[in-house]
Amino acid sequence: MNLTRTMAEITAGAALITAVALINTTRAASDELAAAAGTLRSVAAAAKQPSMRTLGCSDDSPGALVTQEAAVALDRRVLGRGVVLSWRCVDAAGRRHPSMVEVVRPGQGGDLPTTAGILIQPSQDLHVHQITARSGGVRILASYWQTTPRGCCSASPDQGSVSVLTFARASGAHRQTDWVFESSQPTVHACAAVDLTVSIVRRVAAVGAAANLGFVNIGPSVCAIEGYPGVLAQTRAGYPRAAAPVLSGLSGGVRRDTVAPIVLLQPRESATAVLESLPRGYGGCDTSRWVEVSLPAGGQVARLPFVMQLCEAQVHPVTPGTSGWSD
Repeated sequence: MNLTRTMAEITAGAALITAVALINTTRAASDELAAAAGTLRSVAAAAKQPSMRTLGCSDDSPGALVTQEAAVALDRRVLGRGVVLSWRCVDAAGRRHPSMVEVVRPGQGGDLPTTAGILIQPSQDLHVHQITARSGGVRILASYWQTTPRGCCSASPDQGSVSVLTFARASGAHRQTDWVFESSQPTVHACAAVDLTVSIVRRVAAVGAAANLGFVNIGPSVCAIEGYPGVLAQTRAGYPRAAAPVLSGLSGGVRRDTVAPIVLLQPRESATAVLESLPRGYGGCDTSRWVEVSLPAGGQVARLPFVMQLCEAQVHPVTPGTSGWSD
């Protein structure tokens, strides 16, 4: 008996078994991913859309739109088949109303998907930024848009701050509707006046006149800013003139999404909002002497001397970087 040959055959056989096991494991994982993707697509497409009124928009709001802002498949091995769906209503100016997040299960035998639990209600005034489904439950990154959020948290984060909320299936639950709120962990505070320097610089306008409102984080830590800054111009005629919030214009704004982004500003990083004035013919014109700028979450941050002809004045959302555009 050739011992060397026998050992080589045993080694080769073991390698073959390992390779087959690896192929089967990879195939099973691939099948699992394909099944999850199929569930995600079918449930997200067939789920019943909440009404505008449920999401805080009036039924007769001009230009209002209900959007499915996120869809994430659950870990079916632990949490069962299903999808976490997040909805929001957006008005014509791109101002987002609070999110609603639900767990939806696929229908049986051709039935429509059914809601298995509501994780976040619109009454909690949260803007969802990201959803992650893990084996232990669901993790949601969201910003608060009320001084004291209702119904989810023991703490009272600042308006505009960002937190991580976690949810899990209730232990010992016999139904798939049993979801419980676990915790809320503040992660990023809202940018305040003490965190920022603000500048205003004229920029090349596609039409009319435009200027960049620049925000730089001078604080020691990351902060969050989301939405439209308030812009009030003091004119040479002696009366104030406010810029209307508009999602996207000719010289800046949001190109593809339907809402303003949540901008996380690291120390020394910049963000920009564009102030734009459409040319004569869109309304009466005047010239600014000063511009007062306030943060989207409230609070005046700067009063800057600036001369600009204002006809129909618009301000677009705060976007990352210095371009004034967000994709």
